[in-house]
Amino acid sequence: MTKSERVNLIQQLVAALCHVRPEIAYLTLNEFRFKHVNMSEDASPTDHFIARLRQGTDETLQELATHFNLPSSSLPTDPEAERRLWAAGFCRCFLSHTSKHKTQAASLKVELEAYGCDVFVAHEDIEPTLEWRREIETALGSCHCLLALVTDDFHGSLWADQESGFVLGRGLPVVPIRAGNDPYGLMGKLQGVPFNEAALSDVAETIFTALNSKQQTAQLVASGAVQAFLDSRSFAMAKQRMGIVERLAAITPELRQRLSEAEATNSQIAGSFGVPVRLRTLLKLKEPF
Repeated sequence: MTKSERVNLIQQLVAALCHVRPEIAYLTLNEFRFKHVNMSEDASPTDHFIARLRQGTDETLQELATHFNLPSSSLPTDPEAERRLWAAGFCRCFLSHTSKHKTQAASLKVELEAYGCDVFVAHEDIEPTLEWRREIETALGSCHCLLALVTDDFHGSLWADQESGFVLGRGLPVVPIRAGNDPYGLMGKLQGVPFNEAALSDVAETIFTALNSKQQTAQLVASGAVQAFLDSRSFAMAKQRMGIVERLAAITPELRQRLSEAEATNSQIAGSFGVPVRLRTLLKLKEPF
């Protein structure tokens, strides 16, 4: 393993150890022969886990990862699988959730489309004929960020914990959504988005604001939001999505060019009251004669 792969794997293993009872965590480390480390009394369990895991060989770390059913930290790129799982040009958001809340997850996915986010919802997006775990790994390995629907049963799901830990280990943004529980563990330091099932449009708006403000995802969201605007299928949709485009933090020259052609390529944009004027104002284009 490379140094980066070791760091990512250790982060995932720490998340898995934090999920089980402390006595089971220490039993596991002892059984896999990770040496004990003397530390100060105020050191946290996480500090102990990191110190002991750092001493392990690559082979021992991988054996422990297999014990916890962790997905591989270095997944091969599969362009065909990525094209199947993700919409081109959109920000790829992996939505981690428990099966009990798959309906809320699916509804949130729909709301986020207008904001340039293509959301992978495992219980909905995996074709029945494909191997389940491999699809999860492919989505985790190719997503741009993770949204965690932190419900009261989230911590009880080992898969949900592993998904969050995996994406954190990749160094990607994670946005916790407080849907009955607060972010914990490695997510604990992150600001959670409040969840209101009766106002999912507001939840999607807050998630967009978070992603639009992050350096790692601002450009990805911009690309997706512009594409969503260009795909508008009604006057009302064009007007709503124009409001999103106006708030984008990063619009590249290529995106500006695509926006400048929007009136000519989409009659719903051209005919939506006020939208062409707002679009020209955004791009600082003069009214056509």
